[in-house]
Formats: sequence, structure tokens, C-alpha cells
Amino acid sequence: VALAYALRQGTAVAAARHPASPQEDDPLALGGAPLRELIAWLEFLAVVFPSARARRDISKLAAIPRAAQLGSGVLPRAAWLIALDRQRIDVALPQAGENPGPYWRLCATYTCGLWTLFHMVTVAAAQGAQSIVGSDASTSEAAKYDALPKIRNFVANFFGCEDCARHFLDMYDSCGLGRCDLSPTDARGAALWLWQVHNNVTQRVSRERGLAGERGLALPAPWPNRTLCGQCWPRRLGVDGGTGAPGSARFDPGAVVDYLKLAYTPA
Repeated sequence: VALAYALRQGTAVAAARHPASPQEDDPLALGGAPLRELIAWLEFLAVVFPSARARRDISKLAAIPRAAQLGSGVLPRAAWLIALDRQRIDVALPQAGENPGPYWRLCATYTCGLWTLFHMVTVAAAQGAQSIVGSDASTSEAAKYDALPKIRNFVANFFGCEDCARHFLDMYDSCGLGRCDLSPTDARGAALWLWQVHNNVTQRVSRERGLAGERGLALPAPWPNRTLCGQCWPRRLGVDGGTGAPGSARFDPGAVVDYLKLAYTPA
């Protein structure tokens, strides 16, 4: 659902920020860097998305901006909307792109749905990358599972909340939480990095809204908490036995990845 909404509304946001041409008859046509990033995002999802049906549906959609790039270099808004109206994405109907409210299953907001999508694809990428470890796969094959640059560029181009995007891009571009220490082939590390960022965002938003900190209330515990995943937060880890996380807690990377797989791999 979040993907359907992003492909309709997010592309309008990108086109408004970066007009493809001065033509007033199609101010929401997509071109240049946003068009390239739309193609890159769809091609990435067509490789890593957990559902085979969704991968097929996304591949069909990817053909539309790809053809526009090879042709005039501009994707007309009308042509893109026609494609979206004709193509469901797995169980998500085209109408979900216009009004996602009635179609949410796990979330109630677009931001929640987007985080869920990001976690889902980083976990799927980690599993896909693991499947080729030790094989004769080329570097280009492994690069297909490099999720973080795709997510970064999606946020930069297609996320309408400018303040949210700025915080995420600052964290990514400044190498926050050790992002620059990750190899492009470390898909497992990418899933963990995104998980840490999400917990950081939850705590920052709680402070900004006055829900914690200034009122003397405790910050939200990192997700999953110890009740949900006791193995994720061992109470007795040596200095080298875990990794720092929001709130100075220490987590077990392997246990967290296992929990993320359970939480974000569709049944």
C-alpha cells in the first residue's frame, strides 16, 4: 500500500521539486535525476521484494519509466497515472495509491507503511545476498542487493515530509551509526543500520513532541523490547559481546536480524 501511494503521490512531489521541463501543460512530468531514481527504485524492488507476484507487477511498472527515458527522456504525468491505474501490486489495488486509508493492514499512516516497506526490503536483500555467498556470483550481482543507497535516493526524491527527509539524509550522508563502515555487499549490516536509524527517529520524535525527556518521562525503549525479544538485549554482555544502540543499550546483532526476519518476512 505504501509503495502504491509513493508511486503516485511521491512522483508528483519529485516532479514539483524538480520540473522536467518548463512546459506548463504538464508540470508534473518526471525527468532527469528523479526519473532515473524511479527506475532504479523499481528495478531494485523487482529483484528483492519478497512476493514473486509483486516482483512481476513491479517489473511491468518499471518498463514504463524505462521506455520514457529511452524515448523523450520525460515521463508524462498522464501516462504514468494510466499505468498505475491499470496495475495492481500484489494484493494492493490501484485505488490504494490515491487513498490508502481503507487498505492499511499493519499500519495506519504512510510514514509507518514506508518504514515497514524499507525494513521488508532490507531484510529481503539480506536473505538474497546470503543466498549467493560463496557462489561464483559477480560483484554486479551482489550489488543488486545493496539496499541503502536505493532507500537514500528514494527518500531524497519521493518523500513529501521535507523535515523527515532532511533528518534521514543527514544521518546517511554524515555516516551516522557507522553507515560508511558497511561494505556495499553487507546486506545484513544494512538491515541492522536501518533498524538503528528507525529507533533513533522514534526517540527523537518523542523528544520533539514533548512526550519524553523534558516531562521526566522515559524515552521509548528500542524496538523490539526485551519482552518481545529477550535474546536481542542480553543483560550480561562483555564489552565486545554486543553493539551499542539507542539509549546506550547493547544488542545482539544476530538475534536482532533473526527477529527482523520474523517480523518483516511475509508468511
